[in-house]
Amino acid sequence: MAETTTASVDSPNVHLAELLRAHTGSDCVPSYTSVEELQHSDIVLFSGQIVGAGKSTLIQAQEANGSVNIPSWTNRDLRPGEVEGVDKVQATLAVMAERAITGYFLELEEVRPGVFYATPSGFAQGKKYTKDLELKGAMRLRSFAPNIPIVIPLPPLAPTTDGQSTAWEKRVAKRERLHKSITEKATDDLESRLTGVVEEAERIEDLGLINDPHTLLVINNDFARTYAAVEDFLATGEKGYQLDIVQHVRKLRDLATLALDSL
Repeated sequence: MAETTTASVDSPNVHLAELLRAHTGSDCVPSYTSVEELQHSDIVLFSGQIVGAGKSTLIQAQEANGSVNIPSWTNRDLRPGEVEGVDKVQATLAVMAERAITGYFLELEEVRPGVFYATPSGFAQGKKYTKDLELKGAMRLRSFAPNIPIVIPLPPLAPTTDGQSTAWEKRVAKRERLHKSITEKATDDLESRLTGVVEEAERIEDLGLINDPHTLLVINNDFARTYAAVEDFLATGEKGYQLDIVQHVRKLRDLATLALDSL
């Protein structure tokens, strides 16, 4: 039965949510076995909350080449099209709390009030893994395995032919179905996504990820070339020639900030 994400003050879910909060962020302490499995795994993290950057498409291409996706655990309801055990593992707060206490989770965050996401352990030798993870969670995994490769795709920001917007802005508008009659929920969803873009752009700079040897930031303006750049990076550690990534990240942050101000 689906777990609801709201509860009355005297509901058992309130106690369970508090218990889970005590294991989020830096307080999520995986077991020795979980950490050892992570350190010996063949895993790549595709990271960032940057909507419209093509992260999901890159992950699908990795899966087509034999990588296994690691679905996050969550107590929220599955969205239309999501497959249990493939896209997400839906669990009750009670089950998630038990797993957190036993050190099964490598990282755990409360992404919205009462809504939790966690990265499980359980890696097998000889398999290649891929994981979609926000930078905060990716850096938490890095604290246990510093050389984990992280790929951060960035959307193209070239202006469109009308000169009034970028290809990324149009891509986001199409994805979010923005119209003058946008609903309040859609506005809230878009605000959350744009806020995530600003946060991740700032985090990229603050953490020095642009010059990090184990992190690839790649502008996804041509999928074939982007995928080839990712494969080269994973095979050799080479990043190849890029445009001015620093300015690109800052422009992305500024565009997202302007879009937030207009909502």
